[in-house]
Amino acid sequence: MIDRHRLLADLKPLLKEVEADLRARCDEVPQIDADLKKEYNEACAADRTGITYEEWRADLVTQVGVAWVLSCVFVRFLEDNALITPPCISGPLHRAGTGAGLMRRPRRARNLL
Repeated sequence: MIDRHRLLADLKPLLKEVEADLRARCDEVPQIDADLKKEYNEACAADRTGITYEEWRADLVTQVGVAWVLSCVFVRFLEDNALITPPCISGPLHRAGTGAGLMRRPRRARNLL
């Protein structure tokens, strides 16, 4: 049985790491920032946002980070219950050499779960 309080407590710091990694990636790769600014400008032009670019980007980074973490939790649940094979996240130590950690992980979030 999943201890939801413990899971939430474990995932909150991980989300902060993923968010930091995503922010760093946006800052390091000019094309990513340019694409985000274009999307932001389109949202402003369509009256879909009224906040600053920095606030908008912070919200987007949080949404993407949450989606990443929850997706990984879901995949691990499927793996742990033998609902998908081969394992994509758990790797060789978890499944006696059957997984290769196929999903690419953020740089600072190597040990997701």
